[in-house]
Amino acid sequence: MPSNEYYDSTGAPSTGSHGASATMRAEFDAIEAGFIKMATLAGNANLPIFVNSGGTAQEAKSAIAALALLGINATAAEINTACDLTSNGFFTTGNVNKMLFYLDTAPTGWSIDTALDDKLVFVTKGSGAGGQTGGGAHSTGSWTISGITVDAHTHSGPSHTHTGPSHTHSVPIGGGSGYLFFKDADGASFTAQSYIVSTPQTSTKTGTLTTAGGTGATGAGGTGDTSAASSSSITADAAWRPAAYNCIVASLD
Repeated sequence: MPSNEYYDSTGAPSTGSHGASATMRAEFDAIEAGFIKMATLAGNANLPIFVNSGGTAQEAKSAIAALALLGINATAAEINTACDLTSNGFFTTGNVNKMLFYLDTAPTGWSIDTALDDKLVFVTKGSGAGGQTGGGAHSTGSWTISGITVDAHTHSGPSHTHTGPSHTHSVPIGGGSGYLFFKDADGASFTAQSYIVSTPQTSTKTGTLTTAGGTGATGAGGTGDTSAASSSSITADAAWRPAAYNCIVASLD
């Protein structure tokens, strides 16, 4: 078998030979010596592993020691600066760069922009590409719902009958020359030209007024549906809001 720095088998006991306890113990000791060369696990959680300076075993090193071994001699302050989004130009302090936070208050070092409120986030390609202007409110955005039109439609109802209460028709009449006449529209005279009843009367009643009465319910029924289509617009009172997760907008101090 190929040799290595952790354990190299001696081949003992040989094939077909009797096992000797001393030989077996020596082999186990050699295996143990190989494991000893590996870094200890206990107490070294999350630490990097290096080969020691003598090249004979592994050892765990702290982050600071690891940086030194790797030739990275930056101080903690230099490391913080390298990770500082402001110092490296990624962010500008003040009310310039903004971020969304799923929080109710701004994190340390940030301030809520209270001018931005009650709006959804709209993704735009930018005004230069013909979209909405980034960094501002939508030019036509509104919580009032408009521009929705209901398609033309028909309201159909069941057949039905209109029935009125019993009532009386009172008609003034007059008689003359054996005929029955209805009173003129002026309410004063009776003439043969005014609605002459074709049936001759058996007696003459010139100038006599009587009242003919009649009672009964209207019996004419009507059925049908509305056939005219209608269209209308829908508007809202702007009180509606969508179900949403609330975030704040903050800028770096």
